Amino acid sequence: MTTTHTYSNATGSYDVLELQKLLENEPCEEVLIADIKGVSKSRRSGFSKHRLLKTDTTFPVILDFDNNLIDGRHRIIKLMAEESLAVLAKRATWEQLQSVKIN
Repeated sequence: MTTTHTYSNATGSYDVLELQKLLENEPCEEVLIADIKGVSKSRRSGFSKHRLLKTDTTFPVILDFDNNLIDGRHRIIKLMAEESLAVLAKRATWEQLQSVKIN
């Protein structure tokens, strides 16, 4: 399996593009940005100011069942800069994550 967008944690690595497809028809919920874990501006983990400027904040972020950020870091950071308190999110269950696990 070849992928260009992954999320990794202590339990493994996951294909974010496949997870986005899987969650496509799932409902969104509004989540307080302060409650989201794992937001970082580290360049080592792919943060880019250029990409931040082009970020579409209307697209929902993806969180796991424990509010860990899987996808959408640039969206959250842009919303924080705009002083927004909440973001639209889709939530992945443990089972959904396991179905897109790479290793």
